[in-house]
Amino acid sequence: MASLLQYLTMPHAAGEIRVHAASALLLRGYGEMSGLMEAEQRRLARAQARTDLVAGAFSGLASLGCYGMLWWLLTSGGLPLAVGGTAVVAIRNSTARLTSLVQQVNRMYEEMLQLGDTEAATELAAKHAIPATGAPLPSPVRAIDVQDVSFIYPGSTTSSLREVSVTVRRGEVTALVGANGSGKTTLAKLLSGLLLPSNGEVWWEGANGERVEVREADRAQVFGSIGLLAQDFPHWQMTAAANIAVGAGDRPRDMPQVKAAAQAADVGDLIEGLEHGWDSIVFKGYERGVQLSGGQWQKLGNARSRYRDAPFLLVDEPTSALDPHTEIEAFERLRSMAGNGTGVVLITHRLAATATADHIYVLDDGRIAEHGTHDQLMTAGGLYHGMFQAQAAQYGIALPPADGLPAPRREDTREHKRAR
Repeated sequence: MASLLQYLTMPHAAGEIRVHAASALLLRGYGEMSGLMEAEQRRLARAQARTDLVAGAFSGLASLGCYGMLWWLLTSGGLPLAVGGTAVVAIRNSTARLTSLVQQVNRMYEEMLQLGDTEAATELAAKHAIPATGAPLPSPVRAIDVQDVSFIYPGSTTSSLREVSVTVRRGEVTALVGANGSGKTTLAKLLSGLLLPSNGEVWWEGANGERVEVREADRAQVFGSIGLLAQDFPHWQMTAAANIAVGAGDRPRDMPQVKAAAQAADVGDLIEGLEHGWDSIVFKGYERGVQLSGGQWQKLGNARSRYRDAPFLLVDEPTSALDPHTEIEAFERLRSMAGNGTGVVLITHRLAATATADHIYVLDDGRIAEHGTHDQLMTAGGLYHGMFQAQAAQYGIALPPADGLPAPRREDTREHKRAR
């Protein structure tokens, strides 16, 4: 119910509330939920009233019996008056104590149920907790090598990834492409250490050949080596400066670096042009609050990942809200980051952006269907060629047919590594 009220009052939902008349649905939902809650409260109140009535009746009969027995003993001379008075006081005190005992037992039962749920949640959290320590990563890290990895989400019966092998090197752009649900985002989460593989291994390799598997690695160092720019990254209800600095929340804010990251992401001039500059809260509804467009938010997210300055950057659809010219500039900036030694993993459906990638992996139903450079994949024909041809056809561009040469496959990955 609180969520429904929040949607009715938050500015980001104002368009659909007015144009789609969503407020009517939300208010109906609020009324239905309120009605169900009131009906349940009435049912519980009736049940409690019946229980209290029955308990009160038995208690009254028991008290009547006790007092009747005392009266008979007093009138028959079998019990002195002083003793009878003492018995009455004792009965009343015992009744009050017994009532308190029953209430405490009932409260203890309710808290035991909550305690049981808390213990179960704690045990589950401990089972999946990220280790506080682990083997240090090689310094410097040269590559992330994924070998025959499979992954099944909890509660699922099908694998999201099946025997996937991928190598991501620093100083290169590695593109992951494929249809929705092919496993691209899951693979990115495995690369970042957010998920551990169900089978297979993820190795972090150093410049001198030393390697550490992610299960044994110090996960804090793994996270410290990764920058994320997801399609649905958080829009923090904070200042513009804080929204960039949150990219490295484990270190004090460095405003010169914040401004440099914003300029590199082409959002610095926009922020400085706001009425309150870097202290502007980039969310409507607050004092000094401003509303940013989707494209401006994507630039702000880009600045956040640049401020992190991690050896590897995982980018998931970073330009979906940008205009064509800005999109081209954004991909050129990502390419420049790779040129400066960052390993960029690019997940995108804009296949024109993958043409300059150093290596492209095409996922299909959780497997690596084909991989290679853009020219190799376009020459060989296959999924990538078909997807690229379909996008080009939208603009009336006719592509030459593929030569039918086989693209490098997953089993050629080791040879591919030696060649590179």
